[in-house]
Amino acid sequence: AKFMEITHEAYRREVGAHFGKTIPGIFTDEPNPGPVFREWFDNDGGDVSIAWTPRFPEQFQKMFGYDISDHLPEIAYDVTGQVLSRPRYHYHHCKCRLFVEAFARPMGQWCQENHLLFTGHTLLEEPGSDNLTMGAAHMQFYPYMQAPGIDVLTEFERIYITAKQCVSVAHQTGRKW
Repeated sequence: AKFMEITHEAYRREVGAHFGKTIPGIFTDEPNPGPVFREWFDNDGGDVSIAWTPRFPEQFQKMFGYDISDHLPEIAYDVTGQVLSRPRYHYHHCKCRLFVEAFARPMGQWCQENHLLFTGHTLLEEPGSDNLTMGAAHMQFYPYMQAPGIDVLTEFERIYITAKQCVSVAHQTGRKW
């Protein structure tokens, strides 16, 4: 909300008369809720961190009925003898929903109300493992964009799944692009 207040509202004040005309839309480049974990290599050998907000434990509890704090190591580390970690899956799901509800939905609504196309692309669309690690939100993010997009910077990349996901959401939501 603060980001939109200091940027988009300033755009509206300065050039709002051109919205939907000379200025067809607003482009976002690689928004994401942060990685699952990142090792910061320093003299101590590195720390592991995860994307987190002060609201996260409460929202997680509401969504899944248990305290994620009891399972924090499972977000970054495998549990011996377990093929799948339910808390890790739930963590990704919660992180994704909070990101989409805090960023994609308000941005899309603001653009719609101001006769703009919300376009751009999220970070690390492919491969699927990078998609999950960075944001796990691409398919949930696209419906809030009036012109969902992807990032293909060269003719040598073959990003078919990303293109198909984007086109699929555009068809499902009745988008022109």
